[in-house]
Amino acid sequence: MKLLKSFIFFIAITSIISCSDDDTPSFDLSAENIAATYSMEKFETIVKESITSSGQTTDLSTTTTTGDTFQVNLILSGNSTFTLSGEYRQVSKTTFNNGSPSEEDSEIITIADNGNYTLNISNKEITFTSSTTGSDAFNGTYKIDTFNENSLKISLEKEEIEPGTAIKDEINTSVTFNRS
Repeated sequence: MKLLKSFIFFIAITSIISCSDDDTPSFDLSAENIAATYSMEKFETIVKESITSSGQTTDLSTTTTTGDTFQVNLILSGNSTFTLSGEYRQVSKTTFNNGSPSEEDSEIITIADNGNYTLNISNKEITFTSSTTGSDAFNGTYKIDTFNENSLKISLEKEEIEPGTAIKDEINTSVTFNRS
């Protein structure tokens, strides 16, 4: 009888502990949930520059660019359009692999960009197609690293070959936005 009481007690405790609150709303990645106004919280780009000659690759430099003093808003609308606008300070530091002194630079960046976006839920990607041309353009397919009620973190990895050269840039960008 004592064994039976212990068994019933164990089953009751296990049932109580394993119960969860099924009323908690989920915040899944969807076109409806991603449509919002966001403020930029963090920006970082790392560019590794290298050159290949006679099968040998030589690393030339690494430039790390970070942002601060953000006054940038990203508006993702329900009709798959976006607007990115505002200002922030950008600080860049380039370290050369040949022993030359590092270079540092800072400037105020003004963004005025808009266009369309496409959400790929299964791959957790968002593709921005800017209608603005130039270096400010917010283009490309970004991986969605974090998406929840409060924030959106996206990242982009790409390679570019400088025209007419054997110089390759490996570019890694990460941007974090807070939902306003």
